[in-house]
Amino acid sequence: MANICKITKYVHSPDRSIEWYEYMMAYVKASTCLAEELKRLEDEVSSRASEFLIPLLFNVRHCIELLLKLFSYGTPEHPRNTHDISSIFKNYKANFEKLDKPQIPMIAKYFHVSETVIENYLKGSTIRLEEITTKYYGFAFLVDGDFLIEDAKNEMFRYPVNFDTDFKLDIENLHSKICSDEILDDLKFLFNSALLFLYTFGVSTEGEPFTKTLRDWANQDNKKH
Repeated sequence: MANICKITKYVHSPDRSIEWYEYMMAYVKASTCLAEELKRLEDEVSSRASEFLIPLLFNVRHCIELLLKLFSYGTPEHPRNTHDISSIFKNYKANFEKLDKPQIPMIAKYFHVSETVIENYLKGSTIRLEEITTKYYGFAFLVDGDFLIEDAKNEMFRYPVNFDTDFKLDIENLHSKICSDEILDDLKFLFNSALLFLYTFGVSTEGEPFTKTLRDWANQDNKKH
């Protein structure tokens, strides 16, 4: 009988931040490929468009989870072990607001802009990230804003599921609820947000800098976009 290696609970350390970045970027790139194929099918008015939204919406939601955990592991308190992106965002936002003011001048100097520009950009980015998190957390666009769908474990586009109301997920007409251009725009923001975080808050919770490898990855990916 073969030996078994079991997966255990994740334990964070400063040198592991690169892993969250790698996983997040991998999902962003895979999601972008799916969204671009979705766009092609939309242009052809293909009935297959909705098929691509099943893995695409799952992946986008997972992208958000990975990005928020990357952010959270770079702020004072680590996120609890959950797939609930709404909960993770609340943790990140609370800790992000505690970041020391002395960091703002350092960031402004790095980018050769005023401190006000950095403060406004970071504030605006947090608002946009909250909008995207809310959008894919409750899937309001699927139900025309009548209610939110609670899917804390990200199961709805992973398996066929049941609901505790008379709501039924109309798989065949998913493409009528959200378009590829909208998703591609959200993915671009998530990609840029990861790069911004690495360039501006490149420190771990222990106060040590991210590894040089992490910054090299960011530089490499930035050149491709």
